[in-house]
Amino acid sequence: MVRYRFLALAVVTTIGLTGCYSTRYEGVEDRSARAGELLYVSVEMKGKTILEKTYRHYAVDEAGDLSRIPAANNAALPQITLLESVYLPPPPANGVQVKVLEPLPLDTARGFYKALWTAYGEYYPDMTSEQRARQIGDLDASIETLYREYQGSGLAMKDWVAMYENLERYFGSDAIEGQLRDFLERSRISHHVLLSTLTQIGTSWDELLKTMANRKVGFIDLYNDFARSKLTLDLFLRNFMGVQSTRSLFADNAGIDVAKFAWEIIKDGKPMTTADGAYTTVLSTKDTSYENYGNAIHGTSDKIHYRVHDLVGLTLVESHFSLEGYYGAVNPNFGGSWLPSVAFLVDDAFAAFSWTLNAGASITSTANTGTVAEPKPEIEVIAKIQANGWFRSYSDSFTFYANGATGFRTDGVTSVDH
Repeated sequence: MVRYRFLALAVVTTIGLTGCYSTRYEGVEDRSARAGELLYVSVEMKGKTILEKTYRHYAVDEAGDLSRIPAANNAALPQITLLESVYLPPPPANGVQVKVLEPLPLDTARGFYKALWTAYGEYYPDMTSEQRARQIGDLDASIETLYREYQGSGLAMKDWVAMYENLERYFGSDAIEGQLRDFLERSRISHHVLLSTLTQIGTSWDELLKTMANRKVGFIDLYNDFARSKLTLDLFLRNFMGVQSTRSLFADNAGIDVAKFAWEIIKDGKPMTTADGAYTTVLSTKDTSYENYGNAIHGTSDKIHYRVHDLVGLTLVESHFSLEGYYGAVNPNFGGSWLPSVAFLVDDAFAAFSWTLNAGASITSTANTGTVAEPKPEIEVIAKIQANGWFRSYSDSFTFYANGATGFRTDGVTSVDH
């Protein structure tokens, strides 16, 4: 009876995209589950499920302890989710390599959450239990991801918390925590290494954040500059913190010019289109004007369908997106197959009340898969989708490729909760 009563009060919409249908929650109140209930995150491609994760809700009490037992006051308590199981269809049914974090032992997850909750209480002595839970949710990652990240950080818990909280002084709530996480992971350095390097060159974490904010540079931009500079971390940071622009240090990458290295796909549930400049050109350094390249072919990768839904099947977050653009373009003055336009096509983006959906993409490598005389540039693009509900966060990343000769594909690795 409860299920049907709820459905009768909500305004629901049924849509069909790429052959898939879902019922969406369009209510005006927070769709919060009780402790013990399940939440699902699924990924589909070519109409087939390639991944499904099951999470269980836990209530956070006034002491920072987690409980999955429904109680009369659950609705008034913060709710988080812990990963309970992962379903992967056996290869080759899914056609995609998938890397996924395994669930943590329940005692480990509970112990880590309480330690984190306690550390936030020490950092913000006046915070309520609910406010602490919200700050942990603002770290833009699941408890499983945060636990493994902390284990490899090389920092004490209080210093790890302080490092993230200092971000808000300069960047607010612009999903900067996830950007820092991506920067460290892609650079293959720990939190401790970054802080130690800053100390080594005579500066500090606070000074780096202040410099980045003044220059309007986020961690996606910082990573792209670092990757292209071909410098060690200490030399790169010396140049970045100094007067010299790091952009003057870029290598030409064998004659390949990538006009833009990062862009937004979805902002607060709204697709960002190519009209907003959310695209990249991959051309020769001999001629970076796309209008001088002809005979381009339109192409698109397979479409990813990302969905978060609850126990009764109502969709809370959903998106369909793919990498698309033009490839095979030629220039009359030299050889090669080029990409005059690469962008993300977002057919649909939805987030229910009290949920947010954001997604961004950045290029992590550039290569010439052809010859020097006939270049065939290929870029690897990582798209990261971030779904946030009250006190809970889900982050999944997908790898795409754009090749000047063969077009667009998603047959690379899909990294999940990462």
